[in-house]
Amino acid sequence: MNRFEVYENGGGGILLYLFDDEEVKKVFEGWECGEKGGLLNAINQLVEDPDAWESWDGDLIERLGGRYVIDEIDESGNIIADHFHPFTVEELHQEDVDNSDLIAEGEFAEFTVYMRNMGASGHFVFGIDD
Repeated sequence: MNRFEVYENGGGGILLYLFDDEEVKKVFEGWECGEKGGLLNAINQLVEDPDAWESWDGDLIERLGGRYVIDEIDESGNIIADHFHPFTVEELHQEDVDNSDLIAEGEFAEFTVYMRNMGASGHFVFGIDD
């Protein structure tokens, strides 16, 4: 893994995406439920050891099979049975790109935090006092 993106959704959920170049490899959730500054601490762990993520809980990729993308709905609002599929990690990432706020991105040792995009959860996970 060589870079990351962090998104905050409208409900205060925080997702951390880890990339190899341009490909999403891992997604971790639940940072807003942890300790204050926990996400910043995790990023600092990645500076020291790029494989630190292997010991973390909250890997969303393992649970993506239970979330579905609906490709087609008929005129009555019913899902057409052959037209839905489990979310891929790329679709989940695109959903956040389109609908959530990017609050941090970069490489592990050098990254940008977008405080103007942060809600309360973003401040919390980065240990920023309001």
